[in-house]
Amino acid sequence: MKKHLQVRQSVKVAVIILVVGGLLAACGVIPYRTARNEPICPETAKASIAPPLNSDCKLIGSGEQITRYPVPRARAAFAPDDSDAPPNFVGLALSGGGSRAANFSMAVMEQLEQLGIMRHVTAISSTSGGGVAGAYYALRGPDIDWRVAQQAMETNFLSKWIFSALRPDNLLRTAFSHEDRSDLMADIFDNQLFGNATYKDLGEMGPGRPIFLANATDAMGGGRFSFSHETFHSRLRSRLDTFPIAQAVVASAAFPGAFNTVTLRRYPLPAPPRPPGQERPPVPIGYEHLLDGGPTDNLGIESLLQLAASHNANRSLVQPPGSPPPGCFFIVVDSYPKGVAGRRAWDPNPRGPLDYIIDTNFLNAFDAILMRRRLDLLAYVGLGQSTVATGNTYIGDALGWMSVKDLGSELLRPATQLVQFDVPKSTSRAGHPWSLIRPVIAPRLTPIEIAQQLRDGTLGVPAPVPDGYFRCTAWHLNLSGIMDVKPYVGEAGKEPKRLPNNSDGLASPVLEHRAKLNWVVTQIETNFKLAGPSNCTTKLLQDSLYAAAFLTTREDHFNRTKVCEWFERAGLAVSPECRLFPGNRSMNVQLNLKSAAPKVADRTANTSVECVKGE
Repeated sequence: MKKHLQVRQSVKVAVIILVVGGLLAACGVIPYRTARNEPICPETAKASIAPPLNSDCKLIGSGEQITRYPVPRARAAFAPDDSDAPPNFVGLALSGGGSRAANFSMAVMEQLEQLGIMRHVTAISSTSGGGVAGAYYALRGPDIDWRVAQQAMETNFLSKWIFSALRPDNLLRTAFSHEDRSDLMADIFDNQLFGNATYKDLGEMGPGRPIFLANATDAMGGGRFSFSHETFHSRLRSRLDTFPIAQAVVASAAFPGAFNTVTLRRYPLPAPPRPPGQERPPVPIGYEHLLDGGPTDNLGIESLLQLAASHNANRSLVQPPGSPPPGCFFIVVDSYPKGVAGRRAWDPNPRGPLDYIIDTNFLNAFDAILMRRRLDLLAYVGLGQSTVATGNTYIGDALGWMSVKDLGSELLRPATQLVQFDVPKSTSRAGHPWSLIRPVIAPRLTPIEIAQQLRDGTLGVPAPVPDGYFRCTAWHLNLSGIMDVKPYVGEAGKEPKRLPNNSDGLASPVLEHRAKLNWVVTQIETNFKLAGPSNCTTKLLQDSLYAAAFLTTREDHFNRTKVCEWFERAGLAVSPECRLFPGNRSMNVQLNLKSAAPKVADRTANTSVECVKGE
C-alpha cells in the first residue's frame, strides 16, 4: 500500500513538472504578437544595442528615408512629385459601429459602385466597424464580389471570438505570453475576411484601388493614430508594408473593456559613432498602445481633411494657370444609431444585476463621448443637428442647387445631407486646424430677394471661396437620417414625383415603411454581430441595413442627382444609372413589427419595437 502511494505521488510530481515545463516552453515559443511591426533598420530591433549609423540607415527619419518600403495606398498626404495623384480628390469616410457599420458601409459602397462613383474614390478613411468593410474593399477593389462580401459581413464575429478566447490553448497563450484578446479577433478577421494580408498586398493606386487609412486612438497621448506609411516611419521608425491589415482593423475597433489595446514597437534611432569612452548608452525600444478610434475620430473625417489639403496644395502647383481648382468631394457614411429615445426616461433605477458589483455606466460615459465627438466632427463641415438651429440653410437645401418648381416644398423642410465647406490651405495658424473650416452658409432670403435673384440668375450661386481656402462638398449618408430623405415615388427609370407636404403625402405607404425601417436599423446594437430588436433574425437585420443604404444613396433623388452633376462637371464619368430614379426598392424588405415600449397614460413611452416571431 505504501509503495502504491509513493508511485501515485511520483506520478503527480511528474505531471506537475510536465505542466510547468510546458507552460514555460509556451512562454518561450509563442511570439509577442501584440507588437507585429518590424523596424526599418534591422539593427534597431534589439533594445540592448545601439549600433553606429550605416549606409542603409544613415537618413532614418528624414524625408529621403520616408521613401523606403513605401506603401502608396496608405499615405497620409500627397507629395509634390506624386505622379499618381488624381486631378480631383474624392474621400470616403466610414464611421464606426461594429457589424452595423460594417454592413451599412459595405452596402453603401455597393450602391456607389452601381452609380459609377467608387472607381473615382481617392481615399477611404475608416474607424472601427467601418474599417472591416473598408479593408475588405481595399484588398479587392474592382474585383470584389458583392454577394460574397455581403455574406462575409453577416458573420457573427463576436461568437467566434468568444469561442476562440475560451479554447484551452488560447487561454494558455493569453495567460503566459503577450498575446491577448485583440490578437484572437485579428485571427478571426484574417480567417474570415483578409487571408493574412499585409499592407504590401494593397499594391499601387488606380481606379477602384484607393488609399486605405484605419484610424485608432493613442491610449497614452489621446491623439489620433492613422495606420499610414508616414506615421510608421516618422513616429515608430517601422515598416508598414509587412504589417497585418487585420491588426490595424482590430486596433481601430479595440473598444475598452472588451478588447485589449493593440501594441506597436517604437524603435530607437541607431546611435552615431563616437570616440571610445564617449559612447551613448543604448536606447531601449518603446511602445505605442492603441484603442478604438472613436474618441478621436469616429467618422474618419480628419484623415481625409489632411489628405485633401495636401492634394489641393500639390495639384495646384502643377495645374496650368487659369484652370479650375482641383475638385474636392467627401462622402460621409455615418452609421450612428439613434437607438430608443426615452428608454430610461420612466425608470427611476436603471441599474442591472451587474451594476450592483461594478456599475456599467462607464459604457454610457464612453458613448456620450462618442456622440459629442461625432457632433463636433459633423459641425466642422456644416452637418448635423447643431447647424440647423442657426436659422440659415446650406448648399443643397432650398437655396442651393434646386429648380424653381421645388421651391415651395423645400422651404418647409430643409435637408442637410449635401453641404459645401471651405478648408484652410494652411494649418499653421493658431487653434485646432479644423476649427478654421467654414461651412458655406446661404442667408435666408425674403420672397422679394428670391424673385430678384431669379431674374438675375444668381439664386443658389454659392459665395466666392475666401483667400487661403479651397472648397469641398460633403454628402452625408446618415443611417439615422432615413426620415429626412426627401420622399419621391415613381417607376424605375422614369422621372419621379415628390410626395406633397400634406395629409395625402403623410399617409403614403412609402413613409410608413421608412418609419418601420428607421425603427429597426437605429436599434441595431454596436457589436461585432448583428443583433437588434427582439425576434428579428440576422438576415432581416442585414437586409434592413442594405435597404437603408439603398434608400439614402439611390432613392434620395433630390441630392443624388446633384452629386451626379458634381462628378460630371469635374470630368469624372458616372454610370447611366446615376441620374435615374431606381424606384422605391427599399420597400422590398418585409417588416412585421410591434411595439415593445411600456404604456404610460395609455400611450407608448418610447419607440422600442420588436419583430413578430417568425419574421
